[in-house]
Amino acid sequence: MGNQTRHLPVNGIQLNAPPVSELSRPDSYYAEQVPNPMAGLLPDNASLNGARIQRRFLLVPFPQYSSVVLNQVPIGSSSYHGMQSKVTKRFSRGFSVLAAYTWSKTLEEINLLNAQDFSLADPSSSRLERRLAAQLDAPHRFTMAGYWMAPVGKAERFLSGLPGWANPFLGGWQLNWFTEIFSGYPVEHPGGPKTVDRSAALPSGARTLLRWFDNTIFRAQTPNTLRDFPTIFPDVRYPTRIDVSFAIHKNFAVSERLKLQYRAEMINALNHPWFVGLATQSPTAPNLGQLNLTQQNLPRIIHMQLKVAF
Repeated sequence: MGNQTRHLPVNGIQLNAPPVSELSRPDSYYAEQVPNPMAGLLPDNASLNGARIQRRFLLVPFPQYSSVVLNQVPIGSSSYHGMQSKVTKRFSRGFSVLAAYTWSKTLEEINLLNAQDFSLADPSSSRLERRLAAQLDAPHRFTMAGYWMAPVGKAERFLSGLPGWANPFLGGWQLNWFTEIFSGYPVEHPGGPKTVDRSAALPSGARTLLRWFDNTIFRAQTPNTLRDFPTIFPDVRYPTRIDVSFAIHKNFAVSERLKLQYRAEMINALNHPWFVGLATQSPTAPNLGQLNLTQQNLPRIIHMQLKVAF
């Protein structure tokens, strides 16, 4: 199956950026003091109101403003295509299960690599970055949910000869479970280009939480240059998420009007932590490549309750 979405909003478009023709100049060019055409016209802004001003302030389309941002411009798009499968074991002999597997890819175009890539005269012709969808693209996803009535007790397969006083305690137990496993989301690219033309992905045996990708091949972006590297890695992903949860319950009929239900739940039974996000995206930081060590899913939780109905 597939899906195509058009006219998604693009936000944070900076209109007050210097033109491409004024980039890649020496630092002295931008810092040079030149006559200020706005002198005396902006009394509430001392840095822009003097007789002379640094040239860098005059290279933008609206020099009287520090920033001009455009939001909600409907020029973005996204696409999804994948194979979805499902297996169902309908309820019989006290057992039922539903399993599903999806293999897919989600792409999006909702981001500008550079402010200069936006065309104010014709927004639809702006150059948007085509990338894997952050926090959405998970190529492999497996889920399974099931229900089982344990065949224990009077007239059941096991312990069918239980005495009357024992059957209410040992018979009639019901088990539910839910499992979800899916690929990690794509990792954000550091804010600087590579120094060598090779992948930053590490072999699975070399990855650790403190060094999830090769952090030795990045450098800071040269000031006053266009960005020519992506915002999302095409081949580096966060850890796989694995969640397994169980619940067991039983109903007790105390009298015609009084009933009890005991229920125990175990969330994330395997206590498998899931980490998403980077400690930093700065290409020169010493902890570049380290994951955010805050667990993003629930730790193992065991919960029990007794419900009285009358």
